[in-house]
Amino acid sequence: MIASRFQDLGPESLVIAELEWDTRHVRETCTAREIDWSFQNDYWIDPQYGLVWKSVQHFHPEMPPVVMELLKPPAR
Repeated sequence: MIASRFQDLGPESLVIAELEWDTRHVRETCTAREIDWSFQNDYWIDPQYGLVWKSVQHFHPEMPPVVMELLKPPAR
């Protein structure tokens, strides 16, 4: 089991593919006690629609984090 806690770090401008987006930076602090592993995931979220523009996520203690960036919003 992984316990997690989310913290809103406030507004932050994010540039992806030369476009600037206003986001809220949210940090998830996680602990997996069974395997003695703690880590943080970060998310940059569109405050109006809840869309995650960028994330940095950990999936395994022996691997580097995965960075994902959305290049454009989905069609509405």
